[in-house]
Amino acid sequence: MKHLIQRLSLFLLLILSLSACAKKPAKLVFVQKEVKMGVITKNPMKHELTVELKNKGGEIARIKDVRTSCTCVKGYPEKMLVKPGEKIKVKITVDTKDFLMGEFSKELGIYSNAKVSPVMLKISGTMTRI
Repeated sequence: MKHLIQRLSLFLLLILSLSACAKKPAKLVFVQKEVKMGVITKNPMKHELTVELKNKGGEIARIKDVRTSCTCVKGYPEKMLVKPGEKIKVKITVDTKDFLMGEFSKELGIYSNAKVSPVMLKISGTMTRI
């Protein structure tokens, strides 16, 4: 009986120490979930903006891909590995050459090894002639 209690105690100690060492998985989040570009014109046709992406998890986030809702939006992370607690910049270009007048809404997704993937960013605005 004494050996059984010792073994159970050792087993519980092992389980507790393993769970204490376990890291939270990577968790990427955009600092702002939506970028409102406001009223923009076709001249210039290419608009650039920068957003911040943060890893709120406990492991390194590995960015695998950047996808957008149309070919008019492109995203360029400054690096593909994001350490826990680190913020990086994501440069975004929006080519309005084929946009119609009026409101628009596009999305950009960052795919990674994070528990929630992709993390999405909404880009919206209003196209005008003036």
